[in-house]
Amino acid sequence: MIALFGPAESLFFHLAAMPTLVRSRLAELGGLTSALLQICSIAWLPVAFTIVIAIIAWRTADRLPLLSWLPKQRWIAYIILAFFMVPAVAAGFLKIGGADNTLVPALLPLLLAAALGCRTIFAHQTHSSYAKMLHVAGLALIVTVACIQTPRAVQDLISLRSLSQTRADRVTAYTNKNPGKAYFPFHTVAQLLGEKKLYHNENALIEMHYGRIMIDRSHLLEHLPADLQEIIIVPGDLVTEKPFIIRYLPQYSTVAPGKDDPTWTHYLPASAKVSSKPPQ
Repeated sequence: MIALFGPAESLFFHLAAMPTLVRSRLAELGGLTSALLQICSIAWLPVAFTIVIAIIAWRTADRLPLLSWLPKQRWIAYIILAFFMVPAVAAGFLKIGGADNTLVPALLPLLLAAALGCRTIFAHQTHSSYAKMLHVAGLALIVTVACIQTPRAVQDLISLRSLSQTRADRVTAYTNKNPGKAYFPFHTVAQLLGEKKLYHNENALIEMHYGRIMIDRSHLLEHLPADLQEIIIVPGDLVTEKPFIIRYLPQYSTVAPGKDDPTWTHYLPASAKVSSKPPQ
């Protein structure tokens, strides 16, 4: 988004400068040891799976010496890429705002390497009993990992709603119907699709706050709806008590249920009546 809609200096600021200003969350993670254990609990399965697949792929290659085998396997480059991404993703995980998906830049190359390693194993034609045993072991490993991940995948599929009823679709429809009047701080991309305007994202405002970066009020208002009448929170948004944006816009203190969707929470100006209808 920054690269498409902002100047180059903004891209550098958000990708390089600002992360160095955001404080660590080691204390809430329970210290460095506890944080590393949490990273290991997330990453151990793809790491172990990739290592075992790589070993099996090597041992099925007619028992070539490791140093002779490695240069012929282009997919090993993904493992090297993952290795060099570890410092960056670990630092991101330890910062305020870090989460499981912070590790994706390191884990995704590993999974790509594992997939290509599986292809190497089963593409290698040999009739030795040793190689066949390794093929069976590789297949068993794939099935085991699939079984471990299947319950979670099924749960995710069950929790999915119809594609036509997603939160993003409803936000886009609402903002398209009420341009320049409503603000969804957690759904700025959906609002961009509805209004063709890019507004501040709640998470970015929070990160700026943790980085001790003051936001100029004129800049804040420049990237909010021109005729802002309501700030809307959708179920599932990461809000503890009230949206962070309310710190900058304290006049939006009246809380009301949504009229179009009763599960939405609307923050209206203090002068507004709770019974008033949303903008049409």
